[in-house]
Amino acid sequence: MNRIMLGIIFPFLEYLDRFQGQTQLHKSKPSDFRVAIEEVFLVEHGFFDTSRGTMQLSRTEVNPVGVEEATGFGIPVSEPGGEDRQSRELSQRHVTKRAKKLRVKEKEIKLKPVIAIDFAEIRERDWCNVVTCHMDTAQAYVWRLQNFVLGEHILKPCPENQTPVKACAISACGNFAVLGTAGGWIERFNLQSGISRGSYVDLSERSCAHVGEVVGVACDSTNTLMISAGYHGDIKVWDFKDRGLKSRWEIGCAVAKIVYHRSNGAAYIINFGLLFI
Repeated sequence: MNRIMLGIIFPFLEYLDRFQGQTQLHKSKPSDFRVAIEEVFLVEHGFFDTSRGTMQLSRTEVNPVGVEEATGFGIPVSEPGGEDRQSRELSQRHVTKRAKKLRVKEKEIKLKPVIAIDFAEIRERDWCNVVTCHMDTAQAYVWRLQNFVLGEHILKPCPENQTPVKACAISACGNFAVLGTAGGWIERFNLQSGISRGSYVDLSERSCAHVGEVVGVACDSTNTLMISAGYHGDIKVWDFKDRGLKSRWEIGCAVAKIVYHRSNGAAYIINFGLLFI
């Protein structure tokens, strides 16, 4: 967390060789630091393609393969595994049958392209462990990666003022999903029940978390802190359980995305070629 507060700014691509050759890792494993660099590299080169709605579930590959279009009946995902890599689809179930029953066109009940996704392996056998946000959609969907199907709950943050969900994160314990919206709202949900477990509110921001769109949320490895980023450059650190604001930091420019590396507690804030650590 101290690394967030330092506010050091690097042009990522220009400093890529220096990052890769870094030896002073402050007790972090070289492999963990390498994974963090690769995550930022993926974001810098279009980890999500919102125009096509494509995504890649593997977090450790610099050159994604097996990416497919995430529209229509479900969400195609690629599982890591070298030569044994498998592509599977998270299915919406019986779209054609449901469309006929409701007497509507299939495209009216198909999910829109994915713009954000997170997953946790720890609770895969217990309940839904994948959450997705979709283009121009005011709710998030949960999925069971164990049998590749859409879950039973739909997460709807801020029902009084619905705006599209733009960011999501699953807690390290696998019990909670945190959602951020275009209207600056951040809300936490229980993945097992689908019930809201409270919102994160900065009282100086007109009863919301950020003024403007929330572009990223992240949870630390101990369910102690939650980090959020607003499009206008305000980075905030919250108490995960009590949902109170602990600190904030203005970086002075728009934010495109944040990537949080739980193993070493570093947050990488991306702004169109700049990297904030």
